Formats: sequence, structure tokens, C-alpha cells
Amino acid sequence: MAGLYKLLCCYYFSIVWLIRSQLPKYYNKPMSEKHDKPRTFEEEKLQAEIDLLKSEKAKIDTEQARLDKENKLPWYKSERMIQAFIAGIVAVPLLWFFFKDVAMPIYQRENLKLAYDVEKVRIENEKQKIRIDSIQILMLEKDSIARVQLENAWDQLKVKEQEYEKNRNDLIQQNQRIIEGLRLKNQNDHKQEEEIKNLKDNIAQLSVSEIITNLPLKLNAAFILEGDGIEYWETPKNTKLFAAAYPDALVFHYDSGESLETSAKYQQADKTMASVHVLIGRDGRMIQLLPFNTIAWHAGKSDYKGRSGYNNFSIGIEFVNAGALTKKDGKFRSWMGKAYEASEVVELTHKNESQPRYWLKYTDEQIKRAEQLCQLLTQKFSIKEILGHEDLAPGRKQDPGPAFPLARFQERYLK
Repeated sequence: MAGLYKLLCCYYFSIVWLIRSQLPKYYNKPMSEKHDKPRTFEEEKLQAEIDLLKSEKAKIDTEQARLDKENKLPWYKSERMIQAFIAGIVAVPLLWFFFKDVAMPIYQRENLKLAYDVEKVRIENEKQKIRIDSIQILMLEKDSIARVQLENAWDQLKVKEQEYEKNRNDLIQQNQRIIEGLRLKNQNDHKQEEEIKNLKDNIAQLSVSEIITNLPLKLNAAFILEGDGIEYWETPKNTKLFAAAYPDALVFHYDSGESLETSAKYQQADKTMASVHVLIGRDGRMIQLLPFNTIAWHAGKSDYKGRSGYNNFSIGIEFVNAGALTKKDGKFRSWMGKAYEASEVVELTHKNESQPRYWLKYTDEQIKRAEQLCQLLTQKFSIKEILGHEDLAPGRKQDPGPAFPLARFQERYLK
């Protein structure tokens, strides 16, 4: 395409050059040859002058021709030869471009096509030869291939037979395992039925307090306990909340009272300048007076290892327990005069005292509830200390006393 474009451009410039070389001849023609209109007097006069000038020019040309003849230029310097030379100069590039960009590609394309056809015929001949050779080989090896195929088929048949036997054995073993599993399941079901029966019998023998203490505790978003055997008695007199890092301690007390409800009402009263978070009754029932994010007034003037004011960073847990008892007339009485059986009393020495005294035991239900509560609170808060009121105010306070296993709680629930 580029060669054709060059060829057209050269052709166009050649035509322009030829036209420009012929235009002077046209303009040198007389006016009479150009126009056929009638002439005026001035035009006739002008034409006469032109004719006179032309006659003079003819004389001059005749003289020039004579002189040229005498001084005739060589043939190669004549005007026609110059024009022919220029035309040759123009034609040679045109022919070169035509040959290079038009004729040569066409010739090459034809040669390539011819070569492609020859190669295609050669390839077809090779394919035919290979096909013939393959047929001959197949014919020669037909018997051996058939024999090999027969042997392979026989081997495959043996393999399938072995696989069938293996699958049969696996199926038999699987059925045996299923039968054995069903037999074991029946035995387990029978055992489970016996266990459920025994559990029902045990539950029937349990008291209400034992059932309550075996139920789990939960803490809701308002920091209030949820579960069976738990009541929440709102105590409006305490409204201040713990700081962000607290509470980080648990403090145990006993109330020296007679019943769970009596102690709860006493601490709930506005005139009572004392309060705890939770009260645990002798039967395992619990009354919560304050949410665990609210400060209670249970520690009073307190100090432990250089830190004072334990109300601001501890949770108060109080048990219904008379504490220290006195023995009179063979009976054990609290400071309020209530008598207790000997089976409920233990003689121990308080860690802040030197002489043994009589103390009211904590019930198993109270200990279980305390363990559940400690486990829940240590999971919810970063508890670092588990103390008794006796640790915060030694000499002034004695609760929870030597009857409570404080060391066991410290060892089990402190990280």
C-alpha cells in the first residue's frame, strides 16, 4: 500500500511538470487564436504593432537559427534530450517503487504459495507412507496384541475377583461391627436408664436446700445474681459505684443474727449505716442487697498491707452465723441467747487470739454457695485478695472466725 502511494505521488508530480512545460506555448498564441470577438480600432492598431514586433522577432529568430546552426549544440545538450533525461530520472524511481512494493511482493507471494503447495503435497505423501507403515505394523503385531490383551483381561478379572473377596470380607466385618455397636448401645442405654433411675432416687432423697446449692449461678448485665434460691432486695441508700479497676477483693463476714430475712431487713433499713452485697442463709438461700458494681458499707475502718478503706474496692459477702458462743448450763448460746446443739458447735482458737473458744459451724449449703459465688466473681472481676473482716480490723472484728475455711478459698480461687 505504501509503495502504491509513492507511485501515485510520482505520477502526479510528473503530470504537473509536463503541464507547466506546455503552458507557455499556449500563452504565446495570437489573440485571434484565443478569441473570435470583433476587434476595435485600438485592437487593430495594437495587433499591427504586435505583428510588426513578431516580424522583427522572426528575423531575429532566423538570425538566431543561423547562428545556432553555426554554433549548434551537441545532441545531448538539446532541450529534448534534457527533457528525456528528466523523464528518465522521474521514471526510474517510479519503476523501482513499483517493482519493490508491488511486483516483488506479488512474485514472492506466488513463490510462497507454490512452495506451500509443494510442502503440503510432500507432507501428505509422508502421512500416507506413515499410515501404510502403521497398517503393516498392526497387521504384523495383531496376533501378539490380541494375546497381550487377553492376558491383561485375565489379570484384570483376577484383580476384580480379589477386590470382590476383599469387599465381601469388609462388608462382613462392618456388619459385625454394627451388630456389636448396637449391642453395646443397648447395654449403654440400659446403663443410662439405671443411672437416670438412681439419679431420680437421689434427687428424691435430697432436701430443698441441697437441690438449691447444686444449681449454677449467673450474673446479668446489671451485676445482679440470677438463679433458684436467690432474691434481690433493692437497697437505695447505696448509690456510689466502684472505680474502673475495682472491685479487686472479696471480704467475708458473719452477721451474728438469727435468720436470713432478719439480717436483710436490718441492713436494708436507711437508718442502718452498714450494708453488704450478699447474704447467705443457713439453708443456702441468698439475698442480694446491692449490685456488685456498687460500693457497700461492710468493711468500716479497715487496713491491710498498707491499703485502707476497703469499702471502695471490695465485695462484702456475709453469712447467717452467730459467731462465738458461750457454754452455760451445758448449752451453747449466742450473744442474743439462742441455744444451739453440740453437733453444730466446734471449739477452735482464733488466729488473733491465744485461747480456744466455741464457734458455730458453717453449714455445707453455705460453703457450697460461697464456692459458687467465688468462682463466678473471680471470673467476672480481677480478684487479687480474699480476706476476712478479721484481717482488715484485727482486735476489733472476729468474723468470719476460725470455723470458716478461709485458707481453702484463698488457695483455690486466687490466681
